[in-house]
Amino acid sequence: MTALSVGDRELYNKLTLYESLRFYKDIHPDEICELRRMVVLSEYQNQHIGRKLLQTLIDFVRKQDYQAIHLTTSIVMKQACSFYERCSFKRGRIFRYSIDINELISKDKKNIAVDSKKTDKMTKFFSTPVVFNTLNDLTDADWKQINQPKIILKMKSKYFYVQNFWMNL
Repeated sequence: MTALSVGDRELYNKLTLYESLRFYKDIHPDEICELRRMVVLSEYQNQHIGRKLLQTLIDFVRKQDYQAIHLTTSIVMKQACSFYERCSFKRGRIFRYSIDINELISKDKKNIAVDSKKTDKMTKFFSTPVVFNTLNDLTDADWKQINQPKIILKMKSKYFYVQNFWMNL
């Protein structure tokens, strides 16, 4: 399943205002397509279905005159990160968000899930991110939390790591 979207409005607004944040300096944010929620069920993985879906998206966005594709995934989704690298995406910055688990659980998630602007509402659960330029910039403490996510869930505050990926078309 793939979805073509305007994307993370807050991120792309920042890219418009601050050229230093851009992964591709010569591409305007309006020329960036965001891939959201591409999923291949586990029983259909390793059959090149994901690669074919991704190629279909790439062909389509080229015809729509986009200049780049952006996507994010959780850094703990190592298979997804590896897949996108194999498909010629370049790793961008990593965002570390703090989430208050108790705050998240106490919110009425039903209202958020049915709201057409759920992405904007969900961002209120996340703090302003700490930004890392590369994987090498993550600290030992970060790697410990990334590699042991079940322990983090028992804490009152949790870090959530988001890896940005970019492809120049």
